[in-house]
Amino acid sequence: MTYAELYELVKEYTHRNDLTEPLLDQMLNLTSVRLGRDLKSVTNEFKSTLTFTDNIAPLPDDCREVRYLKDGDKYPDYVTATQNIYGDCYSIVDGNINYKATVADLIYWGVPPVADTTCLDRHPSLYLYAMISEVARFLNDADMIDGAEFQYTTELKLTNKSESQARTGNNPVMR
Repeated sequence: MTYAELYELVKEYTHRNDLTEPLLDQMLNLTSVRLGRDLKSVTNEFKSTLTFTDNIAPLPDDCREVRYLKDGDKYPDYVTATQNIYGDCYSIVDGNINYKATVADLIYWGVPPVADTTCLDRHPSLYLYAMISEVARFLNDADMIDGAEFQYTTELKLTNKSESQARTGNNPVMR
């Protein structure tokens, strides 16, 4: 699906042909940020190599949740900022990772750029309902908001569940 096709679907679902492309572009940006926040999919998973100075490295700007840190063959544990860092543990303080290393790989959930259509290609209905919800807010249409939010949250739960199962199978995930 292309963004042009998504725009046409949004116009059809909302019964509004007066929605302009600049307005829909703004709604698309809001939708992308929301999906970046809510969706836990491989389309939102990123890798960054961190370089530590005095055991500190800044998190990437688009990082919304750290999945794990990898230091060679080691996967250090996360500890809270108030705990001391011993051995293979790291903490996050003020947008920085504290870890005793010089270089490590960070795997994190982030917000994909709008130009990247991978998320739209993999989850078109989720994108559609999220965008209709944003348009409904703009139009201040309470009934449309309720309907779109119901569809969005239902689709999001199913999508996150299937994405989790794709990563872990039906095995329980320990947290």
